[in-house]
Amino acid sequence: PVINLHIHLQQDVLYIELSWSKPIETSSLTNGRNVILHNISKRLQLIYPQSHELKMMIEAEKIVITLKLNLKKAIN
Repeated sequence: PVINLHIHLQQDVLYIELSWSKPIETSSLTNGRNVILHNISKRLQLIYPQSHELKMMIEAEKIVITLKLNLKKAIN
Protein backbone atom coordinates (compact mmCIF):
# COMPACT_ATOMS: atom_id res chain seq x y z
CA PRO A 1 0.00 0.00 0.00
CA VAL A 2 1.04 3.58 -0.70
CA ILE A 3 0.45 6.23 1.99
CA ASN A 4 0.69 9.98 1.38
CA LEU A 5 0.53 12.72 4.01
CA HIS A 6 0.38 16.40 3.10
CA ILE A 7 0.41 19.12 5.76
CA HIS A 8 -0.01 22.74 4.78
CA LEU A 9 -0.38 25.86 6.92
CA GLN A 10 -1.89 28.92 5.26
CA GLN A 11 -2.42 31.96 7.46
CA ASP A 12 -4.39 30.58 10.43
CA VAL A 13 -5.66 27.41 8.77
CA LEU A 14 -3.99 24.00 9.01
CA TYR A 15 -4.73 21.58 6.16
CA ILE A 16 -3.96 17.88 6.51
CA GLU A 17 -4.60 15.31 3.79
CA LEU A 18 -3.96 11.63 4.36
CA SER A 19 -4.45 9.18 1.51
CA TRP A 20 -3.67 5.55 0.93
CA SER A 21 -4.24 3.00 -1.78
CA LYS A 22 -7.58 1.26 -1.52
CA PRO A 23 -7.49 -2.36 -0.36
CA ILE A 24 -8.92 -5.00 -2.65
CA GLU A 25 -11.55 -5.86 -0.02
CA THR A 26 -13.48 -2.65 0.69
CA SER A 27 -16.38 -4.04 2.74
CA SER A 28 -14.42 -3.21 5.92
CA LEU A 29 -14.62 0.46 4.95
CA THR A 30 -18.32 0.53 5.67
CA ASN A 31 -17.85 -1.03 9.12
CA GLY A 32 -14.62 -0.57 11.05
CA ARG A 33 -13.23 2.48 9.29
CA ASN A 34 -16.46 4.41 9.61
CA VAL A 35 -16.39 3.78 13.35
CA ILE A 36 -12.83 5.08 13.52
CA LEU A 37 -13.72 8.17 11.49
CA HIS A 38 -16.81 8.75 13.65
CA ASN A 39 -14.70 8.57 16.83
CA ILE A 40 -12.13 10.98 15.40
CA SER A 41 -14.94 13.34 14.42
CA LYS A 42 -16.39 13.25 17.95
CA ARG A 43 -13.00 14.03 19.49
CA LEU A 44 -12.40 16.91 17.10
CA GLN A 45 -15.84 18.29 17.95
CA LEU A 46 -14.96 18.21 21.65
CA ILE A 47 -11.50 19.73 21.27
CA TYR A 48 -12.11 22.11 18.32
CA PRO A 49 -15.84 22.83 18.19
CA GLN A 50 -16.92 24.73 15.08
CA SER A 51 -13.34 25.26 13.92
CA HIS A 52 -12.70 22.16 11.81
CA GLU A 53 -13.91 20.19 8.78
CA LEU A 54 -13.24 16.47 8.45
CA LYS A 55 -14.03 14.59 5.24
CA MET A 56 -13.48 11.05 3.99
CA MET A 57 -13.63 10.24 0.29
CA ILE A 58 -13.45 6.79 -1.19
CA GLU A 59 -12.16 7.18 -4.73
CA ALA A 60 -11.56 4.60 -7.44
CA GLU A 61 -8.04 3.67 -6.34
CA LYS A 62 -7.52 5.38 -2.98
CA ILE A 63 -9.06 6.61 0.24
CA VAL A 64 -8.57 10.25 1.20
CA ILE A 65 -9.17 11.89 4.56
CA THR A 66 -8.89 15.66 4.78
CA LEU A 67 -8.87 17.85 7.85
CA LYS A 68 -9.15 21.63 7.78
CA LEU A 69 -8.53 23.25 11.16
CA ASN A 70 -8.93 26.98 11.76
CA LEU A 71 -6.28 27.56 14.41
CA LYS A 72 -7.42 31.08 15.23
CA LYS A 73 -10.95 29.88 16.04
CA ALA A 74 -9.57 26.85 17.89
CA ILE A 75 -7.55 28.98 20.31
CA ASN A 76 -10.29 31.52 21.06
